[in-house]
Amino acid sequence: MKGISFVTNTKGEKVGLMIDLKDHDKAINEYLEDLFDLIDINSRKDEETLSWDEVKESLQEEGTID
Repeated sequence: MKGISFVTNTKGEKVGLMIDLKDHDKAINEYLEDLFDLIDINSRKDEETLSWDEVKESLQEEGTID
């Protein structure tokens, strides 16, 4: 594909990617935004979850919402 090259190690395994941003700037920016969202989601997968009622009650107690 024009403007996209794989970087390989000495064993020929793909270890990186080079992308010409002049050719693919918009698509790459959209992809990176999605990728960062997925990384963030994955990093929070073991966090405690709260129900909407718990969050709402907490926000009401701090005066953020009525």
